[in-house]
Amino acid sequence: MYSFVKEGQYNKGERSEEFAVIESGMTFRVSLKDFMYEAKKSETMQVFPADLDEIPAFSVVEIMICPSNTKAFGEGYGFHLGRVRPCDFTLYSMQTALGLSLLPGTYEESAARADAWAEANPALRKVLECKNTGFFGRAMPGSYVVKYGEGVYRFVGPKISPDDPESTHHNVLAGGVYAVDIRKDVLLRFTNAVDGDEEDSLRYACCLLDLASSAGALDFYVVHNEYLLRTVSPSLSPENPPSLIIPSPQDPNRSPFTGVPLIDTKALLKCIDGSTAGENPAFPLPFSVHNMDEPRFVLESLRPISQETGRPVECRDLVLSSADAEVQRGYSIALGDACDPEIMRFLFTPKRAGGQTGLDRMDYRAAKRARA
Repeated sequence: MYSFVKEGQYNKGERSEEFAVIESGMTFRVSLKDFMYEAKKSETMQVFPADLDEIPAFSVVEIMICPSNTKAFGEGYGFHLGRVRPCDFTLYSMQTALGLSLLPGTYEESAARADAWAEANPALRKVLECKNTGFFGRAMPGSYVVKYGEGVYRFVGPKISPDDPESTHHNVLAGGVYAVDIRKDVLLRFTNAVDGDEEDSLRYACCLLDLASSAGALDFYVVHNEYLLRTVSPSLSPENPPSLIIPSPQDPNRSPFTGVPLIDTKALLKCIDGSTAGENPAFPLPFSVHNMDEPRFVLESLRPISQETGRPVECRDLVLSSADAEVQRGYSIALGDACDPEIMRFLFTPKRAGGQTGLDRMDYRAAKRARA
C-alpha cells in the first residue's frame, strides 16, 4: 500500500515511494467519526450504509481502506476507512485453509507477529494493534462449556483428574489459554439455537458444543482484550448495549480471551452414512461423551423434511440448527445413548453451491448472468 503526495485540500498527487504491507492476521484499531455516518450524494460514497443501525460482534465485513498522504503516513496513520459493508455470510464460510486458518494459531504467535509487523511498517504504528490481537485454534478434546456470570458462558479445558471435584483444568487452547468467554447472544447465534424457549435453546447450544469438543471438532476464533481483566460487562439490555463496560474490582478468574465457537460439522458427523438402508438407522459415535453410555446418532428419516413455518436462523452457512428452525429441506437427527434414545434432536440441512443451505440444483444461466 503506497502513500501519495497531497495536492491542495482534497486532491491526490503523485504516488510516493513510501509503502506499508498489509497481511492476513493483522489487527487494527480505528477511530469512528461523526462524518462516517452522514448521508452522501451516492450510497457508495458512505462509509456505513444509511439504513444500518448495528453490526453485531464477530460479523464478517468487507472493508475498503484508503492510503493516507505522506504526512499522515509518516505519523503512523497509514490508512483510513473508506467503506464498511456487512457480508451475507458468517465466520463459518471463513472456516477454511484460505480463511481463518491464515491467522496465527496462538495468542503468543499473534502478538509476536504484531510486534514484527509494527517494526517493519512504521507507517502503521498508530493503527496496528500489538496486544489485543486475534487468533484461530482448535479446542482441546473434552473441553466443555459452563455458565459464567450474567449473559456470559465460559469454555474450559477438561479436568486433569476427572474424578476429583477440586482438580485443575487443562488449557482449552494451545498457548496457555485457560478459558474462552462467550457472550450468550454469540453462543446462540453461532449454533443456530432458535427454539421458542430460551432455556431450550441454551441447552441445545451447550450440548452441541460439548459434543463437537468431544469429537475434536470445535474451533475458536478468539480475540485478546486486556481491558476485560480490569472491567466487567453489565447485563445486556437496551439501556446497556454490548459496547458498554463499567469499572469493577478485578475478578481473579476473569479471562482476557473472548471468542466465537465454530463447529467442524464434517468431522462431527462423519460417522453418519446416508446410504444406510432401514428405518431410523443408528450410528454409534466413534468418540466418548461425558455422562453418556454408548452414544449414537439416529437418523430419524432418510427423506428430507420441510419446516417452512419454523424460526429463521442467522448462520445459514452452518448445516446444523435446533429443532424449531426453518428449513426447506433437511434431516432430523436424534442424539441418544443406551439409556435414553433421544437426549437432544437437531436438524441437518445440506449446503448447496455458494455455501447456502438447501438441496436445489445450480441454475447455470443465473450463474452466468451473475458473472456478467
